[in-house]
Amino acid sequence: MQVLWDYSKVEVDTVAKLIAKLQQRFGDSMQPEKCRVKLKSCRRQPGETLQHLHSDICHLTALAFPKLEDPVCMVIACDYFIDALNDPVLELAL
Repeated sequence: MQVLWDYSKVEVDTVAKLIAKLQQRFGDSMQPEKCRVKLKSCRRQPGETLQHLHSDICHLTALAFPKLEDPVCMVIACDYFIDALNDPVLELAL
């Protein structure tokens, strides 16, 4: 709603203009690349639960690869999850 108040009626008088303003404010054309970098560097922190790590990896994978099908994303997410475990012995066991 704030977007509507921040711009004049002329700036958001069509759906296309409103979408453009929303993308300017909230969207980022570099978001997939940023998420891929975060995925690469993601490591389990001391005390972090596996569930929390899993949730983070799944979320970042969906943002990093928005056009891929779910089964493909899950394979990628599994690879990143194993890397993020930050436990070489466990990584080799998997």
